Amino acid sequence: MSLQDANDYGDFIDSDDDERAPEFCEIEESAEPIQQYKKGTFYPVYIGEVLHGNYHVIHKLGRGGFSSVWMAHDIANHRDVALKIIVSGNSGDHEYNIHQQIIRDVKDTSSLLLCLNVFHLEGYQCRRHTVLVLPVQGPSFQMCLYKRPIAARMSAAWQLLRTLKKLHDAKIVHGATATPLDDRKLNVKHQYLGRPQKIMLPNTIWKRADLVLPIAETISENLLQDTIYLADFGLSFKTDQPVPDIKGFPPGLYRAPELWHGIKCDYARDIWSYMFIFTHLYLGVRPWLGNGSSTVLANMVKILGPLPQQRMGHYEHPPSGDVSWYCQSRVPDLRLEALDAKIQRLRPEVSEIERSHFLSVIAKGFCYLPENRITAGELLDDESFRALMEHYQL
Repeated sequence: MSLQDANDYGDFIDSDDDERAPEFCEIEESAEPIQQYKKGTFYPVYIGEVLHGNYHVIHKLGRGGFSSVWMAHDIANHRDVALKIIVSGNSGDHEYNIHQQIIRDVKDTSSLLLCLNVFHLEGYQCRRHTVLVLPVQGPSFQMCLYKRPIAARMSAAWQLLRTLKKLHDAKIVHGATATPLDDRKLNVKHQYLGRPQKIMLPNTIWKRADLVLPIAETISENLLQDTIYLADFGLSFKTDQPVPDIKGFPPGLYRAPELWHGIKCDYARDIWSYMFIFTHLYLGVRPWLGNGSSTVLANMVKILGPLPQQRMGHYEHPPSGDVSWYCQSRVPDLRLEALDAKIQRLRPEVSEIERSHFLSVIAKGFCYLPENRITAGELLDDESFRALMEHYQL
């Protein structure tokens, strides 16, 4: 059964309604784990709530391992904003400070999603949650990836690399957009964004809260544009300053192999993550999968071959590393020839010349040793990368 909120704040999905059971499961799978709310890790929010006396929550933009992101209306300034509510125990002060350093040190910040304001909320058992107020530019591009044509995906890859170079030039390691709706009525916003689909959390949570399906699942494709913004600077740091004690790592699939082995490299880690995203954008599928540290590395090694021998014994994440990952006689299951066949299967329209350019690019980015990995500036000038971009009229 669907119960419409009296104030038009979306639709509650009832688990007892057999017809809508798949939607209930989709919300549970895409939202934060309920247990993390019970423990006080995530700050509970509900659609229609007014936070800090000014920010009227109207939709859910997404979430990550260290934050949930909500679309809200800034009552005082008559504009829509994004509220990034950081989990308890993970100080958002570092990320806010990085935003200020970027504003000071990066000449062109037009492609960066930077903080407008900051405030704090008191959570469960007096735990503090930092909230960054950001411009609202839409959902994560990767969440909308399946909706975008290949030309738009390659445009995103080009924009992202140029933005990374801006950060690297300012000695910063990093570690989606829509038409403004600020002045539209709530029911009109719902026509563009989709009505919030939500589940009311049980009374065992210390305050009222909703689990909400992120906006990327409901947003109108006509609202999506091709300009992207780089965001999420929680793991960023300046290379010319002492590296702060930052809790957490990049998501496992995007994490450079040296980070699994306790090596704190700088710009090269960004290039590895970029290359994973670039491959995903080009192929439409991730180059490898995995839901844990060991499965990520095992699948990576199947494709790219054995990890460097000198890394053996330095793996730092549970469970313990598999010695077969470092066996130099091991032959990758997916050599370049097999990957070439995979491109032909996933992208049959691609010419042999274009495939060769793509394989050349990823070979320069997916280098196990960070000192051998191509830089952002070198990749922008790389002949094969430029040929790919020119093919898509970029």
